[in-house]
Amino acid sequence: MESIPLRANPIVPPVERGLTVYRATPKRTARLVIPRAAQTPQMLALCGYPGLSAARHWAIALIPAAPLAVAFARDLAVKLMRAVLPAQSQALGTWREAQCLALSAQPPDADLQWARSRLTLTLEPLVEAGHWVGISRPCSGLQGIETAIQEAMETARACQNLRRHAIGHRAQLALYETLHSLRESASSVRLTDEILAPLLRYDRQHGTNLVATLAVFLRENGNAVQAARRLTIHRNTLNYRLQRIAEISGLDLDQADERLMLHLAVCVHADL
Repeated sequence: MESIPLRANPIVPPVERGLTVYRATPKRTARLVIPRAAQTPQMLALCGYPGLSAARHWAIALIPAAPLAVAFARDLAVKLMRAVLPAQSQALGTWREAQCLALSAQPPDADLQWARSRLTLTLEPLVEAGHWVGISRPCSGLQGIETAIQEAMETARACQNLRRHAIGHRAQLALYETLHSLRESASSVRLTDEILAPLLRYDRQHGTNLVATLAVFLRENGNAVQAARRLTIHRNTLNYRLQRIAEISGLDLDQADERLMLHLAVCVHADL
């Protein structure tokens, strides 16, 4: 998949006469300027996509780790439009409160799980570039737009606070907040000392990356094929590393409780 260009130009604030919004449709990409007096989420959406009241949509918020150009919002809107049902979907991109915001709309009968996975795949290069991304729950109609925008912004901030470089979904926000509280407590030290310390020590002494391998394997829900692909290693190499992780930690990845402890330890570890 073609990556979204990351222009290293300073963010330019919107001009006083209005807010610049980019609308991407299958036929063309348009630049709109919405007067400040009309900058409600509903008006922004109505200017962006005709017929949005019947659409299912997500809001996406991005907190940049480095300055990005204003036109980055246009590039993001185009990518989101092309990611899901390109013949029918539309997308908006703009800047608000130093965050890049986008709305991605699909027909009301679109497969939501498939659409979400496509959006996630499109946004992954941004996370790999160090930015923080939050996605709202799918909403219907104009009334849900402001809620969706707030959800996306809150989720992106939660990812930033946790230093979690992954796509943040609003449905997981309670988990992020719990992990943040756990990271700030004495329990996180105990988790690291009792569970991750042997693996971290082994990595330092032998120049390996068992903890990073474990993190990817767990984030891929134990799917060895996907984890090996993400790590760009052979499946046999992954199996060997998992065997070493079990031997060094003394925990069995096939046991749900022990796997949960490893997952919690990896999630609260500040370096991941």
